[in-house]
Amino acid sequence: MKKFLLKSKSFVIAFMIANLFFITSAAGQTTYYLTTAGQANPQTPANWNTGGIVGGGTAATVFTGASDVFVISSTITASFPANVTATFAGTLEVDGAIVLGTNLNNSNTTLTVNGTIVFSSLTNQFTYGSSGGAGNNTFVLGNSGTLKTQNSVGIVGVNCSITLNGARTAATLPATANYEFNGSGNQTMTGMPATVNNLTLSGSGNKTILAGTNVNGTFSLQGSAIALTNAVAYGAGATLTYQGSAAQTATAIEFPAASGPANLIINNANCVTLLNAVRTLTGTLTLTSGILTIPAAATPNLILAAAPANAIGGTPFSATKHIRSAVSGATTGLLRVNTIAPNSLYLFPVGDGTNYLPATLTLSATTVQANNSFSVSAFNGITADGTPNGTAFTAAQKNKCVDAVWTINYNGPGTPTQSPGNTSLLLGWPATLEGASFSTNPNPLIGIAHFDGPLWGTAVGSGDNVANTATRTNVTTFSPFAVGTINAGGAPLAIKVNYFNAAKGNGVNTLNWAAACSSTEATFEIERSSDGVSFTTINSITATQARCAQPFSYDDNSNVSAIAYYRIKAIDYNGKISYTLIIKVGSQVKDMRLAGLLPNPVSNTAQLSITTAKKDKVELSIVSLEGKVVYRNTVQLQNGTSIVNLEISNLSKGTYVVRGVFSDGQTNSIKFVKQ
Repeated sequence: MKKFLLKSKSFVIAFMIANLFFITSAAGQTTYYLTTAGQANPQTPANWNTGGIVGGGTAATVFTGASDVFVISSTITASFPANVTATFAGTLEVDGAIVLGTNLNNSNTTLTVNGTIVFSSLTNQFTYGSSGGAGNNTFVLGNSGTLKTQNSVGIVGVNCSITLNGARTAATLPATANYEFNGSGNQTMTGMPATVNNLTLSGSGNKTILAGTNVNGTFSLQGSAIALTNAVAYGAGATLTYQGSAAQTATAIEFPAASGPANLIINNANCVTLLNAVRTLTGTLTLTSGILTIPAAATPNLILAAAPANAIGGTPFSATKHIRSAVSGATTGLLRVNTIAPNSLYLFPVGDGTNYLPATLTLSATTVQANNSFSVSAFNGITADGTPNGTAFTAAQKNKCVDAVWTINYNGPGTPTQSPGNTSLLLGWPATLEGASFSTNPNPLIGIAHFDGPLWGTAVGSGDNVANTATRTNVTTFSPFAVGTINAGGAPLAIKVNYFNAAKGNGVNTLNWAAACSSTEATFEIERSSDGVSFTTINSITATQARCAQPFSYDDNSNVSAIAYYRIKAIDYNGKISYTLIIKVGSQVKDMRLAGLLPNPVSNTAQLSITTAKKDKVELSIVSLEGKVVYRNTVQLQNGTSIVNLEISNLSKGTYVVRGVFSDGQTNSIKFVKQ
């Protein structure tokens, strides 16, 4: 046990206390009270007692308890004698008052608190020098100490916690210290240095910040306290924390547009709403508790500018902890994230304040744009055009989908891909938003639809009806998305081969075809056979919807001297497969003819085989048995055999003839039945 040492005219009180708060029941902690008999001698250990201000209980013998608290009660004035140096290493709670030096003029008394000093509720709690004299008393707050003030009544015309009256010597309040103003009324930050480490405004009332205040650590808004008057400036890497006891709305005082915080922490179960103005974080966003609301605006109000390694913290997210996209008219609140790296994924924990509607973007290694920046929002209530104020889906339409819309915008240069199919999208939703028939869908029938304008496109991809998620890969077009039911059958093929041509050339068999794709991706496998029965894939081409608008070509230079049979296997984004008719390539074609039509009878689409010895054109017409022409079209042909699709779904049932007239006047006909 250490003893107090009295050396000449200075006395050192040392107690090692780690706790920041007082009167707790932590293990090993003892609370001591300054007795009335010790008012003039608070530096004497025996004047601090566990029995209260009148004495009794156990007297303090040393001040080295690791978590002890020392309380100056409301009726006590602790007067430290002149020429005394008192050092507190732990927590000192001041409900009463402190006077340094019984004679404030020339008393040469110093009070140092290296731990936490807490001022509670009285006026003029701490006096260390006269207002007009030559007092030489000093108050020192340690470099890692904390100043916590709770009083709501001010002095000298302002609300503050420490009376700074010394004519010559000012209080020493270091920039590395921590400051907390948690009074039950209005307070003004008089007496603080211009730069502080951590600043906490708690309790209640308006807290007036002085001009030029800088925070290098964390600025925390707690309770129902409100910051007023002057905007805070932040040091590099500083953090703003919202931790109120009621809903909080950000202001430009604690969240300025310039010199703002690098990091933002939301720790308020009652919700925090940002300003309706752009704010950028260069560090991290963390959702510890509660919902962060981003006001609706045409451009993002919150931008995360850091690298994707600084992902949004606070997982797991939920209906009570996410980023809410506020809605106003046709706009929503948007969260923007810049510089998402290639070959990575990024979770946007968005929702509508009630429903958690996360969106995860996965970028492949082929995404090599300099700034892969995306803005995301989500709202409940699917509409015909994907906007919040659009025409709502009917009950029948909602029956087959999830009642929500995700807006995902690409903000970077050019397009977010330099090769097809690089971005994957994963959406999630609560079961309460599922339509009745959608909720029973097997996983293969769950997909993501994109609003193509003026209508929603086909739902494609795959889903998980247990986790309530859907995935769509190879996304290259952005803006509104929704989750719906994939048509399992009976619908037109998403990939339609308009024509397929194969011809023998000089040492090569050349294949040409064109297709129409209504889905975001199509795969064409070129199959070859030597007998027309067993086929082998010799090449595969995967194309986006935009690429499908251009013709395709492939040269086969293997074993071209023999007879070969070719067909195209078209694979839709959903995995649906269709085949063209088989084309036989052997000796050079010497005539022009309609070689065949399949299927026959036909319901919707007929594939017509045409052979020609040279490039040519043919005028096709479909004629009923009564002689009425019901279809007419002109088709350009390559030499060899070509497959041309004929759409006849609108024809009445019956027997028809398809007739072809070539450029030299040669005519061929084939009879078929429409069923």
